[in-house]
Amino acid sequence: MTKKKSRKGICITLACIAAFLVICGRYVVPSVLYPLKYREYVEKYSAEYNLDKELVFAIIKTESSFKTEAVSGKGAIGLMQIMEPTAEWIVDHSHIEAEKWEYAEPDVNIHMGCWYLNYLINYFHDEDLALAAYNAGMGNVENWLKDENYSADGLSLEEIPFKETREYVKKVESAERIYEVLYFTE
Repeated sequence: MTKKKSRKGICITLACIAAFLVICGRYVVPSVLYPLKYREYVEKYSAEYNLDKELVFAIIKTESSFKTEAVSGKGAIGLMQIMEPTAEWIVDHSHIEAEKWEYAEPDVNIHMGCWYLNYLINYFHDEDLALAAYNAGMGNVENWLKDENYSADGLSLEEIPFKETREYVKKVESAERIYEVLYFTE
């Protein structure tokens, strides 16, 4: 068999698999890869803080893959991967009342994450900067905005200096678009 015929066979096989997924697995496959777990909390708090729910789902997908027990190497916890000092700051600066042992609980964690994301968006007036700050911290983003190597106007970034944060923003934005297409467009 020639390489050309082999490639054609592979392409036909892939097309058949794609067609099967579209016809038979339209709701099964996406819901496994891009679940809507904890939907009641996401909808409640995204509405309360004027956030797009697909953005919140995308952050949870990117941060923890919907694992409530997730703990990062740096100690961030829960679905939205909130650091303990950040959680304490949120409790001090918001109307959210929570004890340390509750920070990873889905309801509390999503509430805190949505409040904080809303705070960052309002603070930076830019969703990309807010996502960068959610990942790398407000202080880093503020420093980048002051640095002419990264920001020409002090309001936006030419490039995010941390590779991990750059990739994080791209992953969240990609997941947000997927959630929007799969579930939230008419």
